[in-house]
Amino acid sequence: MKLFIILSLHVLLIAKTKPIRGYIVGEDLNAIENVRITSLPSKTITSTKAEGIFNFLIPIKDRQLIISKQGYHSDTLNVILFKNNTRLILKEYIVDNPLDNINQYITFIVSRRDKNLFHYPLENFYMSGYGNLKSILLENSAITLKPGLDGLESISLRGITHLDMDILYDGIKFDGLVNPLMNASITPELAVSDLVISKGGHYKLTASQGAINFIPNISYDNKFSFNIKKSHIDLNSSFDGYASLGYKYGAINGSWATNEIAVAYEDTSAPEVFTQIDRNAYNIAYTNAKNLDVRFMSFDNLKNYSNQRTFGSSSDSIRNKIFKFSQWSPLTGLITIFGSYQQNQGQSYFNSDTILNDNSMTGFGMSLEKDFGNSTYTFSTLTNLLDIDYIFNSDSILSDRQNSIFSGSAKYYFTKKSRFIYLKDFSVVYTKERTTDMRKKESPYILKSNYWDNNNFQLRGSFMSERFPRISLFYINMGNVFRTPSVDEVLNNRLRIIKLKNKVLPEQNTMAEMGFVFNSKKSSNQSNYQIELSNFFHNYKNKIQRVLVYGSPLNYPSNSGNVNIYGFNCSIKYQPKYNWIDFETIFTNYSIPELSFFSLQPRTILKHHTHIKTKYFNVLLMMRNEGEKYFTLRKSSGILEDIKLGSSNYLSVMVYKNINYKILNLNFNLLGENLQSNKLIINELNIYDNKYSININVSII
Repeated sequence: MKLFIILSLHVLLIAKTKPIRGYIVGEDLNAIENVRITSLPSKTITSTKAEGIFNFLIPIKDRQLIISKQGYHSDTLNVILFKNNTRLILKEYIVDNPLDNINQYITFIVSRRDKNLFHYPLENFYMSGYGNLKSILLENSAITLKPGLDGLESISLRGITHLDMDILYDGIKFDGLVNPLMNASITPELAVSDLVISKGGHYKLTASQGAINFIPNISYDNKFSFNIKKSHIDLNSSFDGYASLGYKYGAINGSWATNEIAVAYEDTSAPEVFTQIDRNAYNIAYTNAKNLDVRFMSFDNLKNYSNQRTFGSSSDSIRNKIFKFSQWSPLTGLITIFGSYQQNQGQSYFNSDTILNDNSMTGFGMSLEKDFGNSTYTFSTLTNLLDIDYIFNSDSILSDRQNSIFSGSAKYYFTKKSRFIYLKDFSVVYTKERTTDMRKKESPYILKSNYWDNNNFQLRGSFMSERFPRISLFYINMGNVFRTPSVDEVLNNRLRIIKLKNKVLPEQNTMAEMGFVFNSKKSSNQSNYQIELSNFFHNYKNKIQRVLVYGSPLNYPSNSGNVNIYGFNCSIKYQPKYNWIDFETIFTNYSIPELSFFSLQPRTILKHHTHIKTKYFNVLLMMRNEGEKYFTLRKSSGILEDIKLGSSNYLSVMVYKNINYKILNLNFNLLGENLQSNKLIINELNIYDNKYSININVSII
């Protein structure tokens, strides 16, 4: 009797539901994991697995399937017309303006991801099991995280560090006063929804050697998440929390994070160098859910450093406020008006030197972005007024800076043509930057005035061939850009170099790159591979070199001269017919006559990643070999010495797992770093020591 009742209930359930099964892939035909599928009106929800498969039962009265994932255009399907085992293709885009999350009218839909852009929709990575920003960046074999003498890590791409890149927040340039990046971020990590890194070439907001754009996490819904990281060393830990309250027309959110880092000297295992970073951020936003977005954003960074051996210490704070108004219409396009304020206060005590600073920057500007057919035009202007109050020992420096930036860009998209070769897209960006430094009359210390008027441009074109379909892309980048030293760099250079005529000058970089991407024929039951080859050339004038200061985490810029770089990069991705494993190898070689001009930049880099995905957990094996490298050290006597470091090997292992249940998402991340036998010592510090950490991320959406 019980068996009969169970069978009857099962038949009744089957009669009221129907199975839905399908596959979701990207434009490159690779499977996409953690895509949310919602059946309406019952609101039955499921997500795709690692193979891009989704399979669930929905009520027979449901009529629509909503396919959604951050970083991709959503899609709506008719349940009645949907055929099981259908393969669906999602188009990727980059959220780089506040109205991309609103149902605005766009004349055409194209993928915004250029080959020179790395786009990280961070929430998608968290949902896949990556515990924090560091583990996400480590997954990209083209990016290197370089540890500093205070234990903080910085982003490096093809020898260009974050100090050489433009730092933007929500599309607004924010590095004229001081580079705000601390440990690869400028805000609590959970307060960022998307991260965009440009490796040169076209980026519509600026013509530069590279750019890092942090998109704030502002969504009009309720959400709570936190992240905890704990290392095998007690003093290496972090906490990050985020909460958001929202409804259709408004949102308010806040986040707070703290990060403790400890570093030991080479002759002991007990840490003696300690760095703590405290961050907070909050946002208030309003939208009419059509074409208007108004937001007030605030984020602060506080850094404290101490060295128990040298008794050196420092304390720095960077406080930021932004007001931004955006409106879109079919006639005018997207118009954005913004104002910003940044304050940098700090004090440091190193090598008998005392430095105090209280500097501020007030900025305002606007941008206009408009689509015409298959083309996009962007114009922007930014003016910053800076007030400098700086004390070095007994010398007081009072100065003003005015910085004005105008940028214009155009990008054209072309339809597929039956030709031997045809132009897929073409873009050009031009930036004019004018900077004036003036010493105040009441300043007792003589600081020579600066006037720089720089013109930057970059061109990028990509081509495809109908005759050779496996060459999925052929691209050319070229440009000429200047990097204007920040106020912090000008002051540090002036105080470390006595000769007044040797002041730091803008660095000029004339660059060119050519490459292509070759794909095997895509097949679901065979192995696939992708090969990317590129050659690049950089001609530097007044190359800015970073000089380390002995016994401290400080460095200062100095123009080292003119130098050329010729480079070759080869990337190979291999996907066997088994979906549970894939491989990626990158080899980069630099031909540099004066390697010492590029601090800690190896001549050769070989990286190999092996990604293993199982039902129970995922594993990422990361191996890296770096050739010889140099750094320049300023000793206590003031003498500069170039120090050579030999080749080194690195091995890191990451094990991660994601658990998703209704509105709860939980992931675990285990990371072992620098598991190599030989250690590199820099300024007597063991910054490449073995590190083991566990990371737990919890989100309620």
